[in-house]
Amino acid sequence: MDIVHLAVVNTIPSASSNHQNHMVKYSRQGSLQNIVNECAQVFKLSGNPEDYALQFEKSDYVSEKTKAKIHDGIILKLVQSPKKLVNECLRKLRSPSSQDANNILLQSIEHIVSDHAVAAEFVNAHGMDLIMDAIRKKQTTQSLVLIFNEIMGHDDLFSWEDKRIDAPFVEHVAENIETERTKRGFSLDDTALTCTLGILETLVRTASKYEITQQAISVPSLLNFLQKDSQVVQWHALALFNSMFKQADKDR
Repeated sequence: MDIVHLAVVNTIPSASSNHQNHMVKYSRQGSLQNIVNECAQVFKLSGNPEDYALQFEKSDYVSEKTKAKIHDGIILKLVQSPKKLVNECLRKLRSPSSQDANNILLQSIEHIVSDHAVAAEFVNAHGMDLIMDAIRKKQTTQSLVLIFNEIMGHDDLFSWEDKRIDAPFVEHVAENIETERTKRGFSLDDTALTCTLGILETLVRTASKYEITQQAISVPSLLNFLQKDSQVVQWHALALFNSMFKQADKDR
């Protein structure tokens, strides 16, 4: 069916219209921006219509790649566009704030960059540079590692071969699994620890990053993770060991 009928629910609080729902007749060959423009006018939203976008009920943005999922009777949400959302997050991140406020913001970014459209805008707006610089500066917020890992999970956005993944960056990531650092009161929860081990394993398997990564990893500290109660952490630590040994064998 080329024409579908759908409903759009407004979630933008600044809307001046009393109508918060709008029925749309949409052609699959048409532009998504046309729906956004129409809804922005109906809901009497101020600003640029490109500041808004459509989202599925499960919080994934509707894109040209995913619009085929739109079907008759579906309910979509009108929300801030990925670009607008990312720009606001980065503006706040660059502004001085308390550590607690900064942590809450980073946790929010960690959540939203799981969406490919948001992650792409985050990388385009140099958000990855901010995250990596913060890791280099040894900021003790585990969300930094989780954000980095989440974005790297989108295969087409940031390369593991990127020159910004340099020795100082890798060293500071590896410090997260240092036993002595844990004794000084800094420790990651199992989720962030698993991400850190996974990042290091991928770097070990990346030819141009192997040497700087294996030099940064403390084998005695890594051995301690084989004694962890979490089987997931044990598995990732073992996977990192295996990758290190396999790569070392190749170099002989």
